[in-house]
Amino acid sequence: MPGGPVAAQLDEQPLIVEHDTREDGNQPVLPGDGTSTPVSKPERTPLPWKPLIVLTALNAVCPLAFELVYPFVNSMIVEIGVTDDPERVGFYSGLIESVFSVMSLIMIIPCGYVSDHVGRKPVVLLGLGGLSISIMSFGLSKSLAGMIMSRCIGGALGASWAAIKVMVGEMTDRSNQDTAFSMMNVSYRLGQIIGLPLGGLLAHPERRWKAFQTPFWNEYPFLLPCLVGAGFSLISVLFGILFIEETLPSKVKSRRKVKRSPYSSGSSTLPTKQTTPLLVNETELETTGRVKNRHGVQS
Repeated sequence: MPGGPVAAQLDEQPLIVEHDTREDGNQPVLPGDGTSTPVSKPERTPLPWKPLIVLTALNAVCPLAFELVYPFVNSMIVEIGVTDDPERVGFYSGLIESVFSVMSLIMIIPCGYVSDHVGRKPVVLLGLGGLSISIMSFGLSKSLAGMIMSRCIGGALGASWAAIKVMVGEMTDRSNQDTAFSMMNVSYRLGQIIGLPLGGLLAHPERRWKAFQTPFWNEYPFLLPCLVGAGFSLISVLFGILFIEETLPSKVKSRRKVKRSPYSSGSSTLPTKQTTPLLVNETELETTGRVKNRHGVQS
């Protein structure tokens, strides 16, 4: 009925509820008793800056090694005699450049499996050490087979970059992962920015600097940029050994157990017997009303 009590009650209820705000103008006061508890944002966990900066440097080495050869690979193909046909240079350079990515695609899952069982840190360090060998062997190559083989080694071991991302995820949480992974993206682009001009600038050093006008550099004109790239990789391995700890959860738990063990320091003495403290907390005494003596009997 239009004039019933239900209709009258509905007419009294406003269609739009005005929300008052507190003095800060941010937290609304819900209708009701006039009080509400403002929702506080979770605290942001501090980033582990030392290992994170080292991991960003390690992450930059992978694109540096991948794109270091781009500026001079075409000249290298012609000069070592892979082909005399200029129209075939593009095919061979594409083949050499693509095998790195193909091997990374094939090996990324096995590398992930090994890192889940052996540890993240060994996989990352082994991969970066292999990258240095791959880069140096590429600069020393004198045949198409040598160039392809060196790039295959680099791609297979370069798949360890995935373990770097996993380590970053394991040493951070939801409150700070956005900053950490943004640093990873920046470092990857920095590796590209450094690698490309480095390869073009240092190739054929005997044509630019008198100190390199020797028979050795005439024989290996593309070795210098590869040596510099390998040096970056080896330095990153050294920093990884010194400043990065294992983040695999099972390894972290076992390391914590060893630290808590009374025998972890290597001494053969038994742990000392705990004694009952002589001083009793007054708050605990008031709440319990009883205190245990040194024989364990409550009084």
